Amino acid sequence: MLLDDSEQTRYYLDPVSEEVLSLVDRDGRWYRWLHQALHRIDFSAAVRASPTRDVFMQTALVGMALLGVFGTCLGIRRLIRGR
Repeated sequence: MLLDDSEQTRYYLDPVSEEVLSLVDRDGRWYRWLHQALHRIDFSAAVRASPTRDVFMQTALVGMALLGVFGTCLGIRRLIRGR
């Protein structure tokens, strides 16, 4: 259920018991997209499928490793140049 307030608050209800399962406001949605979705890679069902997710994760991991090596090389060069 979506409320018409400034925060666009959403209530997630259990269809059987009509119990409130979760309440999510604007900040909660930002947290979900910026933290949970990026760390779990669960944007959609197609991305959650094993082969697609594996390829995406391996590409991201290799990219982050290369970024780390690049940063380390820059740091070492700066230390050497500074002396």
